Amino acid sequence: MSLQVFPDKDSVASDSFASELIEYLFQNEEKLSLDNSCIFYDFPMYRNDDGGILRANVLLVSPRRGVVLFGSSSARNADVKELQKDISVIDDVFANIFARFIKQKDLKRNRTSLNFNFTSIIIAENYTGEISEEWDVVSVLHGIDGLILNIADEMTNGVYEKILSVLDGGPGLVKSKSRLDVKPGSKGDLANKIEAEITRFDNKQRHGYMLPMSGVQRIRGLAGSGKTVILSMKAALTHLEFPDATILFTFHTKSLYQLVQKLITRFYRQYSDGVPDFENRIKILHSWGGVSANGVYYQACLDNNVTPLTFPEAKQISSDPFDGVCSDFLRKISNPLVTYDYAFIDEGQDFSKSFLQLVVKMTRSNRVVWAYDELQSIFATDVPLLTDIVSEDEIAADTILYKCYRNPREILVCAHALGFGIYGKEIVQMLETKERWESAGYEIVEGTFSPGHKIVIERPVENTLTSISNSYTIDEIIKFKAFEEVDEEISYCVERVKEDLLQGLRPDDILIISIDDRNAKLYLSRLEKAFRDADIRANNIHADIYSVVDFEKEGMVTLSTINKAKGNEAYSVHVLGIDAVFNLPTKTQRNKIFTALTRAKGWVSISGIGESAQDFGVELAKAKQKFPILEFDYPTEAQWAVIRDDMHREKMLDKKAEREFEELFKKLGPEKFLAMVEQKQTKSKWRP
Repeated sequence: MSLQVFPDKDSVASDSFASELIEYLFQNEEKLSLDNSCIFYDFPMYRNDDGGILRANVLLVSPRRGVVLFGSSSARNADVKELQKDISVIDDVFANIFARFIKQKDLKRNRTSLNFNFTSIIIAENYTGEISEEWDVVSVLHGIDGLILNIADEMTNGVYEKILSVLDGGPGLVKSKSRLDVKPGSKGDLANKIEAEITRFDNKQRHGYMLPMSGVQRIRGLAGSGKTVILSMKAALTHLEFPDATILFTFHTKSLYQLVQKLITRFYRQYSDGVPDFENRIKILHSWGGVSANGVYYQACLDNNVTPLTFPEAKQISSDPFDGVCSDFLRKISNPLVTYDYAFIDEGQDFSKSFLQLVVKMTRSNRVVWAYDELQSIFATDVPLLTDIVSEDEIAADTILYKCYRNPREILVCAHALGFGIYGKEIVQMLETKERWESAGYEIVEGTFSPGHKIVIERPVENTLTSISNSYTIDEIIKFKAFEEVDEEISYCVERVKEDLLQGLRPDDILIISIDDRNAKLYLSRLEKAFRDADIRANNIHADIYSVVDFEKEGMVTLSTINKAKGNEAYSVHVLGIDAVFNLPTKTQRNKIFTALTRAKGWVSISGIGESAQDFGVELAKAKQKFPILEFDYPTEAQWAVIRDDMHREKMLDKKAEREFEELFKKLGPEKFLAMVEQKQTKSKWRP
């Protein structure tokens, strides 16, 4: 890997000293042995005891040269006082970074020194006086051309990664849970290793969180690629730098409140000894809101003297109620009050253009960051364009994240196969181009994207974490079982959870999802009782459908519906009721399957009742057999017409059902037919 600069070279352009220095380092990369090194510009930054901001102007992190902090001095002639003032500034920055490093046991040699070279250099081009030996805390040079970097003992990879993690605020990314006395290779042991593995940002993520906030930005990537983390980091750094600014953080899934507040707090405290001001400055709001819980739309109505529409009223004006209320608001108030200085929108794929426009209009200077999941929900085959919301010259950046940090490769590839219907009777949705597949982190192995052509696609190993894949087989990572009775399915789930606990996972590492929406209340209440009987504590978040509750509670297994599980994750996920979404697997149903499977950071178990569940098992087996590739024939124009027309698909299913209904009625006659209907109504998988 060659030398890299963050956030990017363009961000340095207005700083003549930094531009010249960074250009010099690039030109002399080989001579100075700077391969596999990173340069940070104007970062990290810290709030000092006086409330001011300290920034590292240019910071070099190199396996061969150690960590070097660069600064410049405006001192002229023999102005010693001006030089000393600049030395004092860089020394304060150095001290703050050193204090973060020395807290990490992997980075210190002893109580007062580090196990790698950390030095500082100040360039004073116009200073002509003597350089005092008393300034040994920093090397003072008269110009960049005289720059000499000492060769240090080469860092081990672990030390280099840890240094980057500390600079990135990585210790705030994951708060390690206590999984003690776990056996090597157990689920608990691997959970500990994964948490250690994800405590730093990759280059794409680092670029995303460090980009200056100017104009609308979009961050795209799969579920688990770090979009929420990047938004939280950007929100924390924005609050650190501009403490008087009003910041909005909004999303679709109510259960994200806890995670977002936790992430912002952890990141903020990596760069300041204080705590974020959630009461007055950072507003974490659900997109809609209401009397019981505030939200972006609801607050916008109050601020602009508009009567908020209720959900029943919204259903009357639009098939998409939330789009309806936002569009209605914008018709009434085309220029709402500017309420926020900065806005961060998570789960952008769940919002219509009207809500995004509303947020942009309420945010000063269009300083909005929009995180978008390319494959979640409808797999984003019609991704809204940024130009639908703002003009071309108002778009600041569009960042694509390729690596998935949430799911093992086995789960992600199989989830895509099932979500698209690749090995089913027909493909129900598809990414149309080579570029779209590549932006989702896949490589094209074979084929051209032309009607009827065979396509072979593979997900590279480097685009997912590998700890679990290296220790478990695909059949151990993804398990499936079909049952005849619900009681058997419930008992199976409880036994699997007991096994997870014996394998060293904590109860709050485990998530149970009822994918059967119609029977979710029954599933989760029965599970809650079964866990209580097994002396396992459970957090049934579906029990209170009106309040915002913590999705995860310490020491408790989480019980959730598929909708409330969205945006959340767990190491071990158990999906019940797969038969409910696989009797006629449409796009909507397959999206639920994809969402359920991709909640799992380690292992997933799926179960269901009867023939529909068995059909799912057959399709899952095909996906496992083909792993790590996806193999399909590119749809013809006729197939694309059906894929793109959801209404047509639903109508076709309705017509098919109607034909079968009429044929059965004719075959059985009225009396037998009605008797069969009555029998089916009383005989369900939930019969006493």
